[in-house]
Amino acid sequence: MRGSDVTIVGAGPAGMTAAFFLAKNKIPVTLIEKKSFPRDKICGDCIGGFGLSVLKQMGSGLFDRFTNSDSKLIGGGVHFFGPEHQKVTIKAETMISDTMTEMALCRRIDFDNFLYEEINNNPYLEFVQNKSVTDLYRNPEGIDIICSGETYLKTKLLILATGSHHGLVYKLNGSRQHRKHQAAGIRAYFENIKGLSQEGYIELHY
Repeated sequence: MRGSDVTIVGAGPAGMTAAFFLAKNKIPVTLIEKKSFPRDKICGDCIGGFGLSVLKQMGSGLFDRFTNSDSKLIGGGVHFFGPEHQKVTIKAETMISDTMTEMALCRRIDFDNFLYEEINNNPYLEFVQNKSVTDLYRNPEGIDIICSGETYLKTKLLILATGSHHGLVYKLNGSRQHRKHQAAGIRAYFENIKGLSQEGYIELHY
């Protein structure tokens, strides 16, 4: 039976970032993703100041490769528009404690694949794709990870990076998020939009 000291389920930005820092510190980690890269996920595609600051912590080379890539758009801040057309403008450095001068927009299929390509060559990281975790069982030594009805591996420490609504979260802690705290999102891309901010600010309309 396969074993792992640390296993992360879910290879979105959170799961891949956690795997990166573990592997960087020479801690062996197994990262399991139910799909194969490149793969997409519905998202607002905005990488705010905190996200960019984490990319900087991952290394100046990685950060520079992202900011110089053609797959993202940058903005010097955000225009917030209210339902009555009120407008509030905040510069990026104001939101990010004077340490960053830009925010980024990047499609999730591009951003996630960028992270995947950056972290996938670390010898301390085992990246498993096309493997769906269907169940979890606690045992005295840790947690059994079940795929397709069979125990795939045993792990001492499990990090769930599947999102708070995932059934595996309920399996582990028995809690579900209340329906009044749930929301649905729809993402669409448009071309030839006119009248956007000339300074390249990201616009959020409520």
